Amino acid sequence: MLFLIGAGYLFYTIIVVNGFKRFANPEVVELSLDINKEDNGYKRFICVAVSDIHLGNVVTNKRLSDWIILINNLNPDIILLVGDIFDRNFDQKNAQEAIETLRQFSPGLGTYAVLGNHEYYLDIEKVSDCMDASGIVLLRDQALVVDDKIIIAGRDDATNLNRLSIDSIIAGFNTNLPVILLNHQPSDLHGSVRYKIDLHLSGHLHDGQIFPYNIILSKLWDLSYGYRKTGDTNFYVSSGLGLRILPLRIGTHSEIVRIQFK
Repeated sequence: MLFLIGAGYLFYTIIVVNGFKRFANPEVVELSLDINKEDNGYKRFICVAVSDIHLGNVVTNKRLSDWIILINNLNPDIILLVGDIFDRNFDQKNAQEAIETLRQFSPGLGTYAVLGNHEYYLDIEKVSDCMDASGIVLLRDQALVVDDKIIIAGRDDATNLNRLSIDSIIAGFNTNLPVILLNHQPSDLHGSVRYKIDLHLSGHLHDGQIFPYNIILSKLWDLSYGYRKTGDTNFYVSSGLGLRILPLRIGTHSEIVRIQFK
């Protein structure tokens, strides 16, 4: 009996320790994409995308600072933050410390972000002010051209029932340039195909975080995790960098996505 109890305790300890490591040591997912658009003068273009940082009680400024070092070492031209940068439990008294941490991102052509549902649980205006003070360009149903070479479009989170459609956001832009769409929740994928978005990035679902919830989500969402291409549109739904509630991943992993356009 004691042997079974000891074996059970050992097994539980191994699961917890391994689950924490899968959270604390994110994998780097490498994507290499061929974009069939006009030659924009780049011999290479690299963006690093992260979703669901959830800065707050579980993901501290110290942990995020360590992750930012890893992200900067990937030599990105741009960094894309795909929503839920802040957790709903983020203490806004720590805003200045968060600003100083987020300022550590150092891509060549800027850091761009969209809101997630957790930013809506906080004060949207204060979140916007925090990102602005951090040097992060927040796109709320907006698009812009970076370095005259690539279009970054940011769609507001689906929590906003009045958010604009994809075609409204990119209207008037030269879509012969590559177009990247940031959309926190992996919804309206057919819209990205219809309007020939080159890369649609989402997060939100954490790939379920703990097995077997990832399998359940794969049945509930059109694309709950990973890469897919439909028509001319490349999709990637990230498992996210941070977590909520428990700093554990079982059957999933935290990740940073490095994308090279060819």
